[in-house]
Amino acid sequence: MTVPSQPPAEVVTPPSKVAELATNLRLGPLAAGRKGGGAIATLATGAILAGGLFGVAALINALPESFHVKALALVAVLAVLAAIGVTVLTFYMLFKGSASLYAYAGGIVWAGRGRPSGAGWADIDTLYVTTRGAKESSADVVLFDGRSVTVEGHGKEDPDPLFTELRQRLAAHHRPVRVGAFADQRSRPEKETALDDRPLAVISVVIGVFASLALGFGLWKAGLPGPVAAIIAPTVYALLAIALGLAVDDRLVKVGYAFLVVAGIVVLSVAIKILDEYNWAVVAVAVLAVEGAILAVWQAVYVRLPARRPTAGRKRLAAKAAWQYTSEIAVPVAGPRTAGRLLGVPADAPTTTGADAVHGTANGLPVMVFDRWRRAPRITDPVQTVWVVRLPITLPFLASAYFRQHDKLSATLDAFFGSPAADGPPEQHAADPEIARLVAESPARTAMNDLRLPRTWWVDGDCLYATDAGGAGPDTERTYAENLTALAAAFPWPALQARR
Repeated sequence: MTVPSQPPAEVVTPPSKVAELATNLRLGPLAAGRKGGGAIATLATGAILAGGLFGVAALINALPESFHVKALALVAVLAVLAAIGVTVLTFYMLFKGSASLYAYAGGIVWAGRGRPSGAGWADIDTLYVTTRGAKESSADVVLFDGRSVTVEGHGKEDPDPLFTELRQRLAAHHRPVRVGAFADQRSRPEKETALDDRPLAVISVVIGVFASLALGFGLWKAGLPGPVAAIIAPTVYALLAIALGLAVDDRLVKVGYAFLVVAGIVVLSVAIKILDEYNWAVVAVAVLAVEGAILAVWQAVYVRLPARRPTAGRKRLAAKAAWQYTSEIAVPVAGPRTAGRLLGVPADAPTTTGADAVHGTANGLPVMVFDRWRRAPRITDPVQTVWVVRLPITLPFLASAYFRQHDKLSATLDAFFGSPAADGPPEQHAADPEIARLVAESPARTAMNDLRLPRTWWVDGDCLYATDAGGAGPDTERTYAENLTALAAAFPWPALQARR
């Protein structure tokens, strides 16, 4: 039997502080590693792109007057705006920095801005790998304590040696490897009003323009210099739109960012005019560098803001359903398969903790609803809502993906959207095919089709588990709880008992 070939290990020489930390943590020999992108390369790339865009605008401006048409003028304006954006983004990337990661026999060490950090393989929860076409573009390593590090891919179409090393090490510790970026795992679903995208954009932009003009005029009449008023007015509206977006409709946050861009362009124009004794290009680069630094600081602050807790909604759910609320509850973990599906639970943990939990009885079965997180959630951290239904008897592992693989439409959708249901053979999702057959041929299969259920649910031991992104709201959480207990009640319990 031949063994599939693996990409050769990518070994680089780590900095002295990284090697020293790895020695102190007793991580053993280095297996693979990757240095983050250098500041010079980032600056050079940004300079080339921005310079090229400014060059396009300058070339159009230098054309004879007979070529001065609206289409070319628009291209020139767009080129200048794009160049400004590239310059700000370049300085933002410089201030933010990129991470280096080194995989050792006993764990990892990573370094970015500041001192390096390290962790053992048993401290890592999940690996996220992002692909672009045939290339593995980046990987996010997420620890049980909520820390994370992002490392760029090697830029080739063949398997990434560092990512392969990470996969193999985590597989040995029964930890999941998921497709996609960790940054895409939201702590709450997006809030949206009933308005479509275009009407909302038009209304918010029109209001923003008139509000900024009115506020700017009012500040100027109150005695502020015109340039200062022109900067403050769109900035105030941008901050209000961002705050309103976080509370009501997330699309307004993008509108707020757009007005911050406008404010940044006004700042650039004002600075060039006021500091006209200096070279305009030097002033422009200095202003854009400051704006890039501000953007990096804002991003660092934003990712540390606390997320809104569902405490009030859960208490209302408990009161309405005559259930009980508790801030924390002990939750059984049936085995490593369940641990791998719950957020931040080690593979060998017999129990875990649920936060903001409600528990009671529905359809004659005990049920609880709670949240899982890796740490007290920040606004960008993923939060997982979990439902657990206690079953009359213990059953072997059986996942909803098994039944979706037998449904052509669901299997096609799962394959298109990248659901785990499309991965692996059916037996991967059912420890006992005969148990799965009995359930499939019972009224439970009709309940699966007719009831509104979380997309991911499974049976393990004496519990039926289900998970969804946090923030669904008390009404949806109650509906799922009642439907999951109805599903469990529809299982063919006498036949399942006889099978045991």
